Amino acid sequence: MILSKKLYLKRGFIQGLWISFRYLFTVVVTFFKSHKYLKADTSRKVGLPILTTKNDGDLQCNACGLCIGHCPTNALDLKSSGDDIVEDFKLDILKCVLCGLCQDVCPIDAIRMSHHAPQADHAEASWVIDAKEMSKDKVISRLA
Repeated sequence: MILSKKLYLKRGFIQGLWISFRYLFTVVVTFFKSHKYLKADTSRKVGLPILTTKNDGDLQCNACGLCIGHCPTNALDLKSSGDDIVEDFKLDILKCVLCGLCQDVCPIDAIRMSHHAPQADHAEASWVIDAKEMSKDKVISRLA
C-alpha cells in the first residue's frame, strides 16, 4: 500500500511537470510567431500643433483667439493686426501638453495636431516655435 502510494505520487509529479513544460513551450512558440507581426500604431500618435494654409499659401488663421482662450497651459501666443491678419503666432513647446483643445475649438481648421513629436534639445531658444516653423509643411486646410 505504501509502495503504490509512492509510485502514484511520482507519476503525478512527472505528469504535472510534463503538462507545465508543454504549456510553457506553447506560450513561447506563440510569442515568437506573433512577435514579428507586431508594429507600432502611429495613427493615434499625437504630436505638436501645426498651422494650416489656404490654397494660395497664406495662413488659414483669422486671429480669432479661440485657441489661445481654450489652451489650459497658455502655450500659444498670438499677435495680429486689426484686419484678421496674423502678425506673430508662437507655441511654447515646454508648456504644451498636446491635449488637442486648440484643434477642437478652431472653427476654420486653422490649427491641427500633427504626428511630429518634439525632439530633445539643449538650446532654450528652440523650445518656442513661430508661425513660419509651424506652417512649414504647407498642410492645406479642409475648409480652404
